[in-house]
Amino acid sequence: MQAKGNEIEAGTKAKVADDFAKYGLELVDFIINAVTPPDEVQEAINARSRIGALGGLQAFTMYQAANSMAEMAKQGGGGTGASAMGMGMGAGFGMMFPGMLQQAMQGLQPTGQPAAAAAGAAFGAGAASHLPDLAKVQPMVTDPKQLVRSVAQSSAWPVTETGDQWQIVVPIGPLRKQRVVVRFDGKDAEGNPMLSFSSVCGPATSQNSMELLKFNTQMVHGAFAIEPSPAGDVIVVRANQLTATADPLAISKTITAIAWQADKVEEKLLGGDEN
Repeated sequence: MQAKGNEIEAGTKAKVADDFAKYGLELVDFIINAVTPPDEVQEAINARSRIGALGGLQAFTMYQAANSMAEMAKQGGGGTGASAMGMGMGAGFGMMFPGMLQQAMQGLQPTGQPAAAAAGAAFGAGAASHLPDLAKVQPMVTDPKQLVRSVAQSSAWPVTETGDQWQIVVPIGPLRKQRVVVRFDGKDAEGNPMLSFSSVCGPATSQNSMELLKFNTQMVHGAFAIEPSPAGDVIVVRANQLTATADPLAISKTITAIAWQADKVEEKLLGGDEN
């Protein structure tokens, strides 16, 4: 509307000139000083601008995740945000450490000596006797609901908590939002607990379902699937994460990506914003 201000001014002036003339008045000029949208609309416009400035969905996802982790870190102390932050950083360091160790050993070993041999020489045959007994050390138990709650709160996403099935509302562009369903009662084929994330795109038809399933080879976060609903089969974007390895960064990236992709397909299929 700001960009078309001159057109709106001219059109309005021409439209109401006759109404003024009925009372012997002449409308000399009509000027729009500013267009101020409601706060929610302005926030959505700002969000879309940030997505464009950051270079697309992947950069926006990383930006959202970084903000989420920063907000959780600000909570400090022994609070839930700090716990989630600690678990996420711990998981990240745990994944990086083997590579760091390997690089370090490769840098120290003599030419032609295998890394494993160098490591064995460094520690010595009797080093194991000096290691502590870790038999009584219990693995850290991750509370998946608290992780998801912390991510949603730090991103200001409204959450409806109902048993093991929650709904999170994620703002997507101007005047659009997308509901993401998070389930905590799922298990993989081996019986390991997992988190399930899904968002409805629209009703499933034979043609649309086949076309969307072809896109799964290009999907980074989630995949298109068909799920039953009271109104019939629907197309969803779905992703799963093992509860034992879930962390705030991965959860934030998954929810953001699923909401964005599902909303784009819904807009194409339905034109409206039902989900």
